[in-house]
Amino acid sequence: MLSVCLATYNGSKYIKGQIESILPQLSPEDELIVSDDASTDETSNTVLSINDNRIRLVTNESVHGITGNFENAINLAKGDYVFLSDQDDKWLPNKVELFMAEFKKGADIVLSNSSVTDSHLNVKIKSCYDAFGHPNLSFFGTLKSCGWQGSAMALKRDVLLQSTPFPHNKYILHDLWIGLTVGQIYNTHIIYTPTLLYRRHSSTVTPLGLSETGEQKHSANTIRFKITKRIVACALSSIWHIRHTINLLR
Repeated sequence: MLSVCLATYNGSKYIKGQIESILPQLSPEDELIVSDDASTDETSNTVLSINDNRIRLVTNESVHGITGNFENAINLAKGDYVFLSDQDDKWLPNKVELFMAEFKKGADIVLSNSSVTDSHLNVKIKSCYDAFGHPNLSFFGTLKSCGWQGSAMALKRDVLLQSTPFPHNKYILHDLWIGLTVGQIYNTHIIYTPTLLYRRHSSTVTPLGLSETGEQKHSANTIRFKITKRIVACALSSIWHIRHTINLLR
């Protein structure tokens, strides 16, 4: 069984297209969990209008933030394999097939390449890996430049749950945390073929949003933020690894 965990917040503009790219790749037994973070637009109504019994919509009464919202969806997942999904991308038709092939080869975690597009899904960068370099998934490589893109990630559910609860602060998003914790001790496979269209637009909440006028400035791009982020990430993940080791020795 597969679970797709999709976190939404005021995503009515793009959410239908994303869901319609996911559902054809799921079996009747799979599920798509949409955790909506108290949106003030028509996100929930748009999701409900699709009327597919594999969709499970849950609405937060208050805003949890990106990481808390994903954690909410993950805690509800029942599948053996969990795919993470943003609200504004588009999955390419063979994404699930390619990921499951890697799990059958023994992967615990699977990452894939992606193509960067503008708000209209016009491809601007065909391969993130070719443009920005192949991901260095080591601990210090991850601290330097996180190659664990959440929207291009899937994990065995029992592996993913070992990384929860996620830290709830502005410095560590869920994908970085996964990379620094379970990503360091479990078998990770990389798919170098793009499996999704990674839409960048003026409302993108991650550090770089590709709008019609170019890259958006973001507080996360300041030197002070980057230094603090690495210190906090290193400290908290080191504590996690110590606790994980102690649990294994018991």
